[in-house]
Amino acid sequence: EATFYAQDNIKIAGKLIITLGGRFTHAKVSLSGYIIPDYRKKMPADVFTPRGGLTWLFSDHFSAYLLYDQFFNQQNPPNFEHKPFKPMTGYDLETGVKGYFFNRKLAWNSSAFHTVRNNLATSDPQHPGNYIQKGQVVSTGIDLDITGNLTSAIVINANYEWVDAELTKDTDSLSVGVKNYGTPNHAANLW
Repeated sequence: EATFYAQDNIKIAGKLIITLGGRFTHAKVSLSGYIIPDYRKKMPADVFTPRGGLTWLFSDHFSAYLLYDQFFNQQNPPNFEHKPFKPMTGYDLETGVKGYFFNRKLAWNSSAFHTVRNNLATSDPQHPGNYIQKGQVVSTGIDLDITGNLTSAIVINANYEWVDAELTKDTDSLSVGVKNYGTPNHAANLW
């Protein structure tokens, strides 16, 4: 797989930033030791995924943004059946606000996101160390991040994320609506 990514930011009137970008992926179908299935033979070898965003600068210390990003990724994790996986495709919608306070000694970022991932490889609950492929996983959540410079040598970063990730499409109809295995509802860290 070979990729090329380009992005440009256009600033208008000192307040609005338009972000335009894209990624070109050349996916080579080469699976030594595997019989190449029909879906891989028909898979596009060249894929373009766009990216676009808007950022509004309220001041030097506060901004709000909106981002749309499509993706395409080859997946080759181990699986119990030794079969190749379809590539993961999907998109991410994200919006948020960022702010700086106390002469930039405190940075705050909060965002909300909605991510749709098709053909996601996820941990196999029946075969540890292996993966299985699901139809579609939709994740919705929020992310909060605070970074404080206590001194010139001590920086503290705290992060919290809430995610609701569930399977929305699958070949197994009993799995639809089930929480995605391995995705916690709450995650936090402190550095």
